[in-house]
Amino acid sequence: MPSTECAVPGVSPGWRVPRGLVLRLMLVAAVAIALSGLAAAWWVVRASDQEAMRRVVSQQNEEVEVIARLLASKIEQSQKVLRTVAASITAGVLESPPSLEWLLRQGLPAVQFFDTIQVARADGDLRLNLRSGRLENASDLDPD
Repeated sequence: MPSTECAVPGVSPGWRVPRGLVLRLMLVAAVAIALSGLAAAWWVVRASDQEAMRRVVSQQNEEVEVIARLLASKIEQSQKVLRTVAASITAGVLESPPSLEWLLRQGLPAVQFFDTIQVARADGDLRLNLRSGRLENASDLDPD
């Protein structure tokens, strides 16, 4: 019966290695290395995706906070301008719409920061309706 073992060159004649077993072991080792490489690559890609997503979310949160601070500052400045305008309107000026219009157009240049300004008395009576720098009737204002 012929032997399935063969002599490996460079190995002593007493040491014989089965050729089929060596090939199978090499194939198993190559498959194991390939699978471990694929698993490592998948893990690295997944981890880097999660880190990138975390950075994007963090950056968006910071940008939202900056925009919120800018808007708050803008609102605060607008409130200061409106307080200045309101403080300069006296009872006598409030009763004279032409004087009130002149004051808002010429005397208070800060009013130009607003697209629309309505001035009303304490009882709710609309005294002046300026829209885009033009005087409009009070009846044009939507009561809602």
